[in-house]
Amino acid sequence: MTRNDRKARVDVEERGGRRSAHLILDRPRVVLECTDDAGGAATLAALVRSILSAAAPGYLGTVWCDQVEDAGMENDSDPATAAPRYTLVADLIVRGTVLA
Repeated sequence: MTRNDRKARVDVEERGGRRSAHLILDRPRVVLECTDDAGGAATLAALVRSILSAAAPGYLGTVWCDQVEDAGMENDSDPATAAPRYTLVADLIVRGTVLA
């Protein structure tokens, strides 16, 4: 899994559009690649997608995640080897802390 931000961190912004001096949201974009040489890449990707979607609201490791925005799943077979591969993309809506 890698973090792949499509836009810079959003500071002092609440998803409802209201502003607050004590609220910082971060939207890390994660890209997950699922492969399986036995042909189960699509099944594995669907399982990972379900687990990720069900994880919020809750802790992902040590970070509280308010919401997971599923950006999609794509059949992305390796062009060099034709190995089956599915790519999942999701944005995690997490709360940060103010750094003074």
